[in-house]
Amino acid sequence: CITDTGSTDNCIECIRKWGEKNEIPCQVPVGAFKNFGYSRSLSFRNAQRYFPNASYYLLLDADLNLVIEDDWDISKLTHDGYKIYQQTKTDRYQNIRLIKASKSWVCTGVTHEYWECKGSNQSLLHTLWIDDKDDGGCKQDKYSRDKRLLLEGIANKKTPKDLKARYRFYLAQTHFCMKDFNSSIEEYQRRIDIGGWDEEVWYSQLQIGKAYMASDRQELGVAALLKAWDKRPLRSEPLQIIAKYYREKSMNRIAFHFAKLASDQGYPMGDSLFIDSPTYTYLIDLELSINAFYVGKKEIGCQSHKRLKSIYKELPSWVQSCVDNNDKFYLC
Repeated sequence: CITDTGSTDNCIECIRKWGEKNEIPCQVPVGAFKNFGYSRSLSFRNAQRYFPNASYYLLLDADLNLVIEDDWDISKLTHDGYKIYQQTKTDRYQNIRLIKASKSWVCTGVTHEYWECKGSNQSLLHTLWIDDKDDGGCKQDKYSRDKRLLLEGIANKKTPKDLKARYRFYLAQTHFCMKDFNSSIEEYQRRIDIGGWDEEVWYSQLQIGKAYMASDRQELGVAALLKAWDKRPLRSEPLQIIAKYYREKSMNRIAFHFAKLASDQGYPMGDSLFIDSPTYTYLIDLELSINAFYVGKKEIGCQSHKRLKSIYKELPSWVQSCVDNNDKFYLC
């Protein structure tokens, strides 16, 4: 069941023809777009209307690829809702994507919305995950649209305080993506001042540091990143950014120590919000392999270099070039 909220091309016809060709029951009801929470809730009610005998509904957008692991078994599903991991080019996070059809689920939020259901039990499912291509057709005006929706949500007196805090966070994110770094810093600080979910508060502090670095205010950036690490030492993203900064200034000893701290910490298993996959997969090892050589810690650098070599085919081309260049320094 696909709810169309205002397409201007022939996608409705294409969907129906695809369903007929593949002998798959397919409905395409039409509804007006007000905001994302409203439209997604409408799509759920439409699914209940057209497919009342379904046990679960899978929630996917057109630019999301569902990856099914070998041990997937629908008969093992017992909870009202399931979070699954969603992987973009950089971030990994959990998202509700499988919901029991018989429950009263509602999608909340004007944008960057989330699903909720009173009294529901939820679990994390590892046998499905989403490869997020992030290239949907509605993305051309994404940031200006999100900014408008979020400001409307904040201004609405009926918006609950906790939801306004979420809107503040994503307004800061929107400003950051639009490269309006001064506004993003202001909004991240407002989100920090509100308090609440510790991961979102911490991520706001991290983003303040990144915004300063991106706007050529490195001293303020390093200070903000150190504050982020001090608040949540299990997250190594700020350490990797600082290590890279000092390496590029040829201050390899300082860079090495920050990279080593990051490496020793490992992956933040308990966290779920916007974990930067490249940081933990290869960026920390890249910093360690380069800086270790220049400070006489070749054995440590060699181990990092080996780890990078072991995942060479999965690395971006620019990292592969760095690894190739470092081969002459490490005969290990």
